[in-house]
Amino acid sequence: MANPRAARSGHLRDWLGEGPFTLALSSSFFGFYAHCGIAAALFEAGLVPAKVSGASAGALVAGALASGLSPSEMADICFALARQDFWDPGLGFGYLKGKKFSAILGKHF
Repeated sequence: MANPRAARSGHLRDWLGEGPFTLALSSSFFGFYAHCGIAAALFEAGLVPAKVSGASAGALVAGALASGLSPSEMADICFALARQDFWDPGLGFGYLKGKKFSAILGKHF
């Protein structure tokens, strides 16, 4: 029997195309811009993850994908954001209250 690994081209694209895969996205402060780019590149290559997961900014992009938003729709939302759209400093456990950001999520999810 031939070695199945020997037939591989060594490209990630080919390996991902062999079957279902899960996309895990890390936390990254406001790195959801980069996560949107990764998702767009995968979708453009015809590689759609069977499952998605993430932490922090990665969870936002994973949630958007799971809710059915396309990478281009996510990019449109991200690039339309201005600081005043989500910046609501306050006292407490975090630097921002999060109410403005929560409203943005509610609008798009």
